[in-house]
This record gives sequence, C-alpha cells and structure tokens, in this order.
Amino acid sequence: MPQRWARAAIAALSITALAVISMAPSTLAGFTSQIRNTTGTAATTTMLYTHTYNATSCSSNPGAGSITNSIQNIACPSSVYPTSSVGSLADTITANGAISAARVTQQAAIASCGVVRMDNSATSSDLMLPRGNVTFQQGGPTSLSGSSSIGLDGTNAYASNITAASTAALLGGSSSNGIWFKVANGYSAGGVLMGYGTSPSNGSQTNYDHILYMNTAGKIGFGLTGTLGLTATGTSAAAYNDGNWHFAMLVVGALNTTLYVDSTSTSVLSLSALTGYTGYWHIGWDQNGTTSNKWAAGIAQYLQGSLSNAVVFNTALSSANVASLFAQTTQAGWNSAVSGGVATAISSWRLNDTGTTVVATGTSLPTITTTNPCSYVDITWGFTTPTSCVVAPASTTAACTVSTTKLSTFATGSFVTVATPTTSQTATITLAKDATYTGATTIEYLTNLIVYAPVSYRYYLGAGVNSTGWNQTFSWTNAKTPGIAGSTFLL
Repeated sequence: MPQRWARAAIAALSITALAVISMAPSTLAGFTSQIRNTTGTAATTTMLYTHTYNATSCSSNPGAGSITNSIQNIACPSSVYPTSSVGSLADTITANGAISAARVTQQAAIASCGVVRMDNSATSSDLMLPRGNVTFQQGGPTSLSGSSSIGLDGTNAYASNITAASTAALLGGSSSNGIWFKVANGYSAGGVLMGYGTSPSNGSQTNYDHILYMNTAGKIGFGLTGTLGLTATGTSAAAYNDGNWHFAMLVVGALNTTLYVDSTSTSVLSLSALTGYTGYWHIGWDQNGTTSNKWAAGIAQYLQGSLSNAVVFNTALSSANVASLFAQTTQAGWNSAVSGGVATAISSWRLNDTGTTVVATGTSLPTITTTNPCSYVDITWGFTTPTSCVVAPASTTAACTVSTTKLSTFATGSFVTVATPTTSQTATITLAKDATYTGATTIEYLTNLIVYAPVSYRYYLGAGVNSTGWNQTFSWTNAKTPGIAGSTFLL
C-alpha cells in the first residue's frame, strides 16, 4: 500500500474511534464506552436533604450557589431530642435532590450516652453534676483570663457533687469555700451561690449550711449550723447585683467566721462546735428561700446568673490568702494558687467545661451506684414514608414494627441502615422512663441530670461510604453549649 494511503487509513480509524468514545453509552463490535462525571462534582443529579425539627431547619443546601455533592459534615443547631426524657420529637426529612432513593443509603446512629460532668481539678474523683437548664462555656470573670462559667436560669438549673463527705472529717473545725458570681444589674430575686447539705440533689435536707447566698437587696450573706440548734449568719454591707463579676468566700475558723467579697472582709461572727454530718456541695441551689427561710426570708431557691471557679479548703484561709486568690489574673495562676502557694484545695470546680464530657461508665454515683443512668430511659425511634426503624432488630421493610429499647443499649455508636426517603419522611424519637425508674431516692437523684447522646444521620451513594465521593453526615450541636457537637436532654 502506498504510504499516503496508509496515513489516510490511520486518520480515518482515529476519527471513528473518537466518534465511538463520544457516544454515551454506545456499542460497536462488542465494545461499550460510557462517559461519567468526575467523582464529587455537581451534575444533573444532586443529593440534597433538609431536616426540619423543633421549629428549626438544617440543610445540605443552605443557599443558592452552595450546592455540593462532595463530602459534607453538616452541623445542625438545637437538638433532635425531646427536652426531657418523657415525650416525642418529630424530624421531617425532605429529599430535595434528584438522585433516586434506590441509589442512596440512609443511616442513623447515637454515638454514646452518658451523664454530663464538670471536673474537679483538685480531686479528680469528686465530679460535679450539672442539672436542669445549665448552659456551659459562658463568659468568665473578666479579671481571670482564660476562665469561663456556667449559666443558670433561676428555675431548675444547679449542680451537685457526687462524693459524700463528713463535715467532721472533711471540714473539721476550720474550712473555706468560695465562688465567683455575676447577676444582672438590679437583680432582686436573690438565690444561693454555694452550699453544703445532706442531699446529693435538690431533695429535702435534714442539715444544710456553709451557705453563700445573695438576698433580695443584692447583698451577700452566709449561714452556718452549730450544735444545740445555734446558727450563725451575716450579710455584706454593700450590694453586688450590678452585672459585674465578684468573688465571695466564707472562712470558718476555730473561733470565728468571716465573709469576704472581692477579698474585703464584710462580716465576722463567732460560732464554734459546728454540727457534724455527711453531705454534698451544691452550686446555684440549696435548701433556702421558698422551701425554708432558715437563713434569709424571701430569696429564690435557684440563682439566676453565672458562676465560675468554686473552691473548697479544709483550712481557714487568712485575709492575705483570700486576697491572693482574688488577685489571680489567669486560670493557670488560679490553679497554682489553690494548690500551691495559698493552701491545698480539696475541691476546685473551674466550671469551664464544654458540657460534652460524661461520667465514665462504672463510676460510683450516689444512690444508683454503678448503674448507667441511660438505662433508666427507653427510646423508640421510628420512620414513616417509607416505614422503617432503627432499634434492634433493624429492618428496612414496610412491615417493620418499631420497637423500644433502653437508651444505654442502643447508644453503641453503630450506624443502622433505615429506608431512604423518596421525597420526605418523618423520623420520630420518643423518650420515656424505663420501668426501673422507681423509688423515691433514685428518682430524686436522677431528676434533671443532663444526658449527652450525640445523634447523627448519614447519607451516601453506592455500596459503601465514600464509594463515589458523595456522602453527607448531619449531626446536632449541643443545646447546652451552642457550637459544640452533640445533643443533650434532661433525664
């Protein structure tokens, strides 16, 4: 064959091959070619979902021009849980994209479950348990760099520690307890800043004292219980309901009791031979105010405001010691002061926790010993249109009967496959008290504990996660700490 004809034949063959490859799909002599979109790029099909719950929406397509079909981790505000462990909350899941449900796998999971704790930097085993509508990571004392606080709503928010101690063995005849506080300017309801009593929660107490409180005039007071029914009380001359941070400390010596506010001595009284009993520390509540006016008439039982850096010593600090604590300008300096140069603190709750750290499984808790508190909550999690369920035994069939299991059993961190919506579906999470939630003592201790159980939904294409580069994970922020991952509710 002449050389020019060979070149022409090769060129013709090249044109033919190009034409075949351009067809999608096309078959020629047993060969098939297909053009596909690059993994992770937008095309005529999109995987988009919106969750609508508790008057809140969370979408993988938050706005025009922001559509993406690559890997997405979507942080949703608020919580998909009922506000307490009794009730239901529905989540409408809408499929906004063009990808058919048959190509998408939907999964749901609860990563873990536990009761939220606040750490003790002086005695690690003596945790503080926040309860009720406590919020975390609020602003701390402006003079104490790096600090933060908890916010209290004045209704049911407070905290109590988990280790019982005896006033005789722990506090002896001398002790000091103090806390930073801030209330709104003109705040007139008053309330307890810190106290010690016989209940591990907010239950009725036979004894309660070492109280620091604010009265309705904004003045700081204290209360102590002595033998033979004697009591000692005192109140500051100045008011501190001014919207600023202040530091209150009660120093109980062998011969007298001194109240300090911002390191200034404001009240000194004599009281010896304190009543000895076993009890717990409380933050933001104690048996005072509406249930008993033992110390001050008319004050609220719960404080509305912010608290930071609660500390306890088993010795009577000197005025110089108190001034040294108050003068610290950094969180590190505070810790050094309470554990080194000033004295040895037996408890130091910084109250700067995120609200996502939980009590370790097996940790001994008052009245419920080593029982996981999440076992006292039952969860029913069902889906409609299409019907499915996520509790064992898992099923994606229309005949699936939604069943109930203990939250502690379900919260394993494992994703469970559920039927994917074609247009929309409703997922309903129902929480209820388990049959074991009985007994006055147990109920008293469990009420209003904050439970942390991160919930997430996952959507992906193909047979495996990230098999095509398209997957989306919705997770909910901690309602008690905006911006921190994880859902919470009250036990």
